[in-house]
Amino acid sequence: MEAEREKLVAEVDHLLHCVRRMTRREPPTLSEIEQRLTMGQYRVLRILARAGEPMTVGALRERLGVGGPSVSRMVDRLVNEGMVERRDDPADRRRALVELTPAAEAALQEIRGGHEQRGLLRQKLAQLDDATLRKFQEALQALVVLGEDAP
Repeated sequence: MEAEREKLVAEVDHLLHCVRRMTRREPPTLSEIEQRLTMGQYRVLRILARAGEPMTVGALRERLGVGGPSVSRMVDRLVNEGMVERRDDPADRRRALVELTPAAEAALQEIRGGHEQRGLLRQKLAQLDDATLRKFQEALQALVVLGEDAP
């Protein structure tokens, strides 16, 4: 019985997510941002965010555990996307420093905010009784179907 209830809570949560996406009030999820970024690029952004300061490509390579020029290519793509900036290291002009742009910081914040919101909402849904949750599921399913028919 508990597994059935958990499945119902998950389905209602998914339907709510669909409704919010239809109304464009929910921040983009990681999967939407990934349309522009690879998982490797996303990892670079997270590493830079955790560091809180610019890093060299070599330091990024070490943290990622990746060899060769692949990190440089990821950084180049992130520069092209406006997510990072590359500048000369004032301490050693042979090295480049990579830092997040405000656009990347905003994207990472949206991802974190979206995940936190869904977690809180799911907790609230789990507090509803089964009958209410089923009615809510049916209503949301009807809204999703209506939204799919919209132009």
